[in-house]
Amino acid sequence: MIAMTKYTTEEQNPILHSSYKPTNMIQKEKEIRITQDYGLLILCVFFGIGTWLPTNAIFSQMPIFVQFLPEGWSLPSYFSVLVQCANIIPFLYYIFNKKLKKFQSTLICTFLIIGSVSLFCLAFTYRITGTLFNRNYSIYFFVFSFALASVGCTSSVLFLPFMNKLPEMYLVPFFIGEGLSGLIPSIVALVQGIYKEGKCIKTVMPNGTVVQQYYYEEPLFTSKLFLIIIGVIMLISTVSFFYLNYFSNFIKNSNNTDKLQTQNQNSAEIVNLESLSTITFSMLLLLQMVINAFANGILLSIQSFSCLPYGTEAYYWSVNLNQITSPVIIYFAYFIPLVSFRILNICCLLLSFSLFIELFTALMSPTPPLKGTIIGMVLIVLVWMIGSGLISYIKLSVATILRRYRKGLINYGLVTQLGSSLGSILSFVLINNLHLFHDVPKQSCN
Repeated sequence: MIAMTKYTTEEQNPILHSSYKPTNMIQKEKEIRITQDYGLLILCVFFGIGTWLPTNAIFSQMPIFVQFLPEGWSLPSYFSVLVQCANIIPFLYYIFNKKLKKFQSTLICTFLIIGSVSLFCLAFTYRITGTLFNRNYSIYFFVFSFALASVGCTSSVLFLPFMNKLPEMYLVPFFIGEGLSGLIPSIVALVQGIYKEGKCIKTVMPNGTVVQQYYYEEPLFTSKLFLIIIGVIMLISTVSFFYLNYFSNFIKNSNNTDKLQTQNQNSAEIVNLESLSTITFSMLLLLQMVINAFANGILLSIQSFSCLPYGTEAYYWSVNLNQITSPVIIYFAYFIPLVSFRILNICCLLLSFSLFIELFTALMSPTPPLKGTIIGMVLIVLVWMIGSGLISYIKLSVATILRRYRKGLINYGLVTQLGSSLGSILSFVLINNLHLFHDVPKQSCN
């Protein structure tokens, strides 16, 4: 039997359509596309890596930086505010989006190059300090960190909307790359090691006096080499975008039918996107804003206060394992429905418990429960890992829903940066002005 299909317009009828081609030609084109798809998947991953790689690299080094830079435990809160100050750039892009949209590819290339150059510059200047208002500050660290943060902040409204040029199947590889932007610095940092808990060592001075000095066991290699390695990876991401940009127009024109591939997910569990109300759409944007207020603002600022009381190694493992968790969760997103409200609600509920514990231990610093115990250190690292994984899954789910609406992703990017800014400003005030979170004096032998 021959199945009859009714076409309501000439455009829907493949025979009447001007782009109709015989079956054998279509088969050949499909074979070509399959070969090219794998290359595009890899390019999308590397493009995603370049989004937050510089910023995540800085956070991976925080367990080392807080030991020696003058800001101490408050350094993450300063850095979070710097990251949010960089949000003025995506905000301006959003305002002038219509005029700048035709320069989208050029702007992406520019920011990727800025990220690469700034990483190399920071590698040679991060320990240089300067005096401001009668206090020592890490001036060069702040300047180049601002440049690096501009790459990540702009990626939400510039890099992500670029993915609309590709079929939906390429969005998850982009998010995998974004997750790897945290995984890669963490792996390098795990190889690098950390300045382990110090100890007092007797030292004979030139005049013969014997004094005790606090000594840290140094890591395998310095932060300078770490930043150079990340800079090289950033260059690879920049080159990948050049290739991706070249192929994207071809894919847009020839793979229109592929956009329907990822829509065939469990229909009983999946939300009917066509029926989403304005209120639901707004609530998803609000959820995204709140999630990022915590993820990119509050949590990054208080993590040192929550983990360091349990030891330098607790903070070290928490920071780096958190960034490993994100790409792992995104990988499993291939097998779990991304637009299920039931799963989304469960994740939000579990995340609320994780956030409570993280905030509680930070407020109790420097004497949180189970301080000085192995179980305390293990539990705090696990709580931060679970929270990081839940945040990654929720953000990806919201992005998957919103991308199917006009200006959905650019609104997603805007509320992402707005939430991040509000969270960073709030945490900075709480830490540096209201002093609700307390650190401990630097170790000494006196």
